[in-house]
Amino acid sequence: MSDYPQYPQQPYQPPYQGSQPDYPPQAPYAPYPPQPDPQAPYSSYSPQSEQHEPYPPYPQPEVQAPYSPYAPQPGYPPYPQQPPKKSGLGKGLAIGGVVLLLVLVACGVISAFAFRASNTITSATSTVTSSNNNTNTGSTPDTNQSSGNGKHYTVGQTVKTGDTWEVTVNSVKTSNGEDFLKPDNGNIFIIINVTTHNISAKEQIISSLLNFKLREADGTEAKNAFLSSSVSQPPDGKVATGDKIRGDLVYQVPANQKQFTFLFDNDIMESGQTIWDINV
Repeated sequence: MSDYPQYPQQPYQPPYQGSQPDYPPQAPYAPYPPQPDPQAPYSSYSPQSEQHEPYPPYPQPEVQAPYSPYAPQPGYPPYPQQPPKKSGLGKGLAIGGVVLLLVLVACGVISAFAFRASNTITSATSTVTSSNNNTNTGSTPDTNQSSGNGKHYTVGQTVKTGDTWEVTVNSVKTSNGEDFLKPDNGNIFIIINVTTHNISAKEQIISSLLNFKLREADGTEAKNAFLSSSVSQPPDGKVATGDKIRGDLVYQVPANQKQFTFLFDNDIMESGQTIWDINV
């Protein structure tokens, strides 16, 4: 006996004998068209047997016009070009140079004042001693100084100013300037050549800006000027005991002025000046 379960069998049913469904009539069978014989020789193929339409021309790419910048719109000015910016390093060097120059000028002025103050004390002491000696001996004091006597000197004279300097106005001339250095309209340059001799017992400092001045006949102070190739350097700097320094002082004055006074301050801290009359 088999171990598989037994299922009940259905009784046989005969096929359905009723009416068949109505299907649409079918077209008669048509065989496929004859196919070429694959065994036929290749020579039977003729390319002329197949006609093809000509290929259309290949479209050419459109060539674009070269780029041109936008033209400025009417009514608006073109945008201005910005100047190149200066490098921060160049600006810093320029500022540093100006600051260094100002510091050097300030140091020179301070040194000049310090030397003048020291000379004032020494001069005052010498004056007191000389006065006492003159009172005791009955001698006459030295009057070869412009301070206090109101005397005016002329070009070529050497004048002793205190116990510090002997100053000589050597020459005076006029100039219409150089190629790139011209006076203002209606003005000329006056060039005064001077020599200063240190007759004191110690080193002194002379300054062309602080110790010398030129005034017009109406008292107007002339402006200092600068020329490069036609003049010598002005008398500036330290002068040792017994040494001399010579140089040109340049001023700009009106061309119609002919009479001037040239002044030397032996001590800018004290009153009294040495004066030369200048005629051009």
